[in-house]
Amino acid sequence: MKALILNGSQATDTTAAVVSRTLSDQLQARGWEIEHILLREQKIGTCAGDFFCWIRTPGTCNTNDDNREIAAKVVPSDLLIWLSPLTFGGYSAILKRMVDHLIQNISPFFTHIDGTVRGDHQLRIPRGLPL
Repeated sequence: MKALILNGSQATDTTAAVVSRTLSDQLQARGWEIEHILLREQKIGTCAGDFFCWIRTPGTCNTNDDNREIAAKVVPSDLLIWLSPLTFGGYSAILKRMVDHLIQNISPFFTHIDGTVRGDHQLRIPRGLPL
């Protein structure tokens, strides 16, 4: 089993370092393979919201930075952990930038039902694991 930890903490956040280490130790003790990505050390731009990743370049973000590699690592993961301090009631800005880029991993299927448009988004890359 593979776990991916996306750490959106700041360098001064000592609690996140302890939590990350504890999570990793506990999961490894149970046989999990862990990958830890410290987002503040990655180049991750802002999502342009242009839906290029759905329409023009399906599955690939138009922004060529580290988000492409990180989004690709999400697909084979059995467990995705978002590690972040609470900031204004939500997760950190750097984690938010990465989460926005994960849209490239789903396909843009929309359905018209009773005059409204509803999303029926499927994983772009099948995982092969039961839901």
